[in-house]
Amino acid sequence: MSRRTTVYDQQGKIVTTATWDGNADVELTIVNEYDETGSLTGIKRLDNDGDVLEATLFQVDEDGNRVAVSESAHQPDVQSQVTYNKLDLPVKEEEVTKAGDVLSRIERTYNSEGRETETEVYINGQGQQVSRHYYLKYEYDYFES
Repeated sequence: MSRRTTVYDQQGKIVTTATWDGNADVELTIVNEYDETGSLTGIKRLDNDGDVLEATLFQVDEDGNRVAVSESAHQPDVQSQVTYNKLDLPVKEEEVTKAGDVLSRIERTYNSEGRETETEVYINGQGQQVSRHYYLKYEYDYFES
């Protein structure tokens, strides 16, 4: 037996969704947060006690375009962040510890058609494996018929 309860705000947006599993007696709650314009700014997953298990935060520019997404889950001391350009393409992805150590970073550049032209990848081996830092270049050939 299970139960699901959803609460909406006055604009019809989902504010909370609580799911209860009667077999395990566990209730998980998902809380959506919005800014004054109605844009989704965050999603939090809470346990029975209301403690945050996972959090995803969204940053938008003045036009409402997504510019960054930050996640903290599974490893509470590590934050993942993705930054986007005006075409909503990811230009930078990073995993950073609370101490500020970069665990991994991927940076991308694009041509005027939105095709990826270069990728820089850095992976910190943290002394447990070899750290890697490399570049990928993409070239496109166009054939006219």
